[in-house]
Amino acid sequence: MDLTRFLELLKLRPQTLLGILLGTGVLALLPESALTKLGLHAFVSKFRGWLGGAFVLSSALLLGNGLSAVLRQVGRWISEINESKARRKSFKYLSPPEKALLAKYLNDKTTTHYFDISDGIANGLEARGFIYRASNVGAHYKSFAFNIQPWAWRCLQDNPRLVTDETITTEK
Repeated sequence: MDLTRFLELLKLRPQTLLGILLGTGVLALLPESALTKLGLHAFVSKFRGWLGGAFVLSSALLLGNGLSAVLRQVGRWISEINESKARRKSFKYLSPPEKALLAKYLNDKTTTHYFDISDGIANGLEARGFIYRASNVGAHYKSFAFNIQPWAWRCLQDNPRLVTDETITTEK
């Protein structure tokens, strides 16, 4: 068998591998009387080694495919947990005016606020990923809609104290 053809076999879809696994498993495990009734006894006797090899290979590939998917998902979960911790920690490093601006979203129970395009606090929070400009079309020439990022909104909903303390007023 050519090596390239063998490598192509390794790229089979999981559904195809499952079919091969079930088919070869049934043929390898059926009793001789059942194989005889099905007219497959001579075929299985002649190709038992190939059938067993296909069974083992398809089992390994299917198991590897499943484990790979599980490991990818676990990796995503770990990444999300680490990212969530880092994001929550990033609230610690906000200045009082930045916290006050984010507190406006929470206090007004809205995910959108309008800020002047030249507002340094809003632009700083946008650059750091806490908010984003929701539209490239401004209202009243210079005022643009800024939405709070979903992750930041969830963090503030879960823990409003991230942006409140005694020294911050929410007026701007």
